[in-house]
Amino acid sequence: MSDFSAAWLDLREPHDHAARSRRLEERLLDWAKAHECRIIADLGAGTGSNRRALSTVLPAGQSWYLIENDPVLIEAGRARLDADARASVRYVEANLAQELETAVPADVDLLTCSALLDLASLEWLQRLAGLARSRNAALLAVLTHDGQIRWRPGDPFDARIATLFERHQRTDKGFGPARGGDAANLLADMLAGDGTVIRDTSPWQLDTDDRRMQQALLEGYVAAAGEIEPQEAEEIDGWNRQRLKMIEAGRSKLRVGHMDLLFLPR
Repeated sequence: MSDFSAAWLDLREPHDHAARSRRLEERLLDWAKAHECRIIADLGAGTGSNRRALSTVLPAGQSWYLIENDPVLIEAGRARLDADARASVRYVEANLAQELETAVPADVDLLTCSALLDLASLEWLQRLAGLARSRNAALLAVLTHDGQIRWRPGDPFDARIATLFERHQRTDKGFGPARGGDAANLLADMLAGDGTVIRDTSPWQLDTDDRRMQQALLEGYVAAAGEIEPQEAEEIDGWNRQRLKMIEAGRSKLRVGHMDLLFLPR
């Protein structure tokens, strides 16, 4: 959880696909049919999970540009490309912090991303909103962390860990100071006057048998909290040991909040 490795992306993919807002995908499908949506740019595509989830929803004849900066993820993603008669797919290696406007095709119909907005700065979100407006493109941003983390059974230290994690989320992730849990709402406000903006929740609902995913998230929360407040290492370690025991005993549930955002231009 503390990195963006292919192993982490593989672990989270089924949970991502289960959490996505079907309501927003249905609205996007209606728009795509009416507007001949063909050219799609997936920002920060990783190994292609967002494309795998969305390509079966949209009409046939799609042309996907998977824009990714990490050559290791690009190689892993290319190895996962399947024979999809509905779409052509190509990877574009680009640094979105510097090359957002030039990496996206001029005739793009749909901009999409997954688990990206909370890593972005206010300035980058403004650039993304401006790009959608200037290209008259729709935008679907899914699985943006909204700051909500709820463990069951609860623990008095849960709230402190959540606070420290959110502070860590707002450090520079490569796009400038990140906006964390505010990002989706900020982008929605930027686009509100230029078309239809729809939001929906898309939380991970992890049950007692989702041990590997809970353990990976726990590891990431502990690492982030320790980086922000190293002087609280003893309290963080104690919380970590208690949580790990509950996960391993099959007694732990976890809800991680996300927001999906759909923008449809006029």
